[in-house]
Amino acid sequence: MPTLHALGQGSRRFPTLRASLPGATPRALTLALKDLDGAGLVQRRVTDDYPPATVYRLTRRGRSLSPILERLAA
Repeated sequence: MPTLHALGQGSRRFPTLRASLPGATPRALTLALKDLDGAGLVQRRVTDDYPPATVYRLTRRGRSLSPILERLAA
């Protein structure tokens, strides 16, 4: 849930997302993002830049959970 809440602020690259979740290890964040991608809540996109960057954002289904997560965070 913290990962979904952090992505509710908008698209983020992995290092920015990791900085917003200070208690999460890189491995835990990677596994969470893979699970959320598999569940259809997060979309992973690799940019054409050099060097390539990976950007994560909520899908429509993931955005539908944002109001609930905002209430839980308050």
